[in-house]
Amino acid sequence: MTAPRIPAPARPPTPTLRPTRLGALFLLLVVLTLIGCVNYSLSLGYGLTFLLGGVWVISAAQALRTVRGVRVGPPVPESAPALAGQPL
Repeated sequence: MTAPRIPAPARPPTPTLRPTRLGALFLLLVVLTLIGCVNYSLSLGYGLTFLLGGVWVISAAQALRTVRGVRVGPPVPESAPALAGQPL
């Protein structure tokens, strides 16, 4: 009789890097603002459009840097379980 085989622990899943609905709508807003600025020749509108676009790019890059280090998985106990009244 052989001992049951214990499966190897699976690799923790990594988060997917897809744009959210809010991010896509914000990008659409920036593009529509740019089209409006070109149509009406609004020089201050160009400043607002490129400021909003720059904020979008910087925040997306910062979110990507943050998410790259995230690993999802169950917590691994360090040692034997603690008993009642003992610190964990």
